[in-house]
Amino acid sequence: MSFTIQIRKAEKVTLMDVSGRLTSFEGQAFRDAIQRLLRQGENNIVLNLSGLDYLDSSGIGELVRNYLA
Repeated sequence: MSFTIQIRKAEKVTLMDVSGRLTSFEGQAFRDAIQRLLRQGENNIVLNLSGLDYLDSSGIGELVRNYLA
């Protein structure tokens, strides 16, 4: 399965539905999506990771890195 991110709005919250595999290979796309939302002024971001089939330590690192940014 490929890595996908779907972004949707629910009132004042931006929801990111992440599915597939989140590893070091997909990390840049994930980081870019988060940064794009932040530049647009979207500060209330909720990650829905229920669609992830696989998350390795690099993927966890991306989650933490973006949380701390």
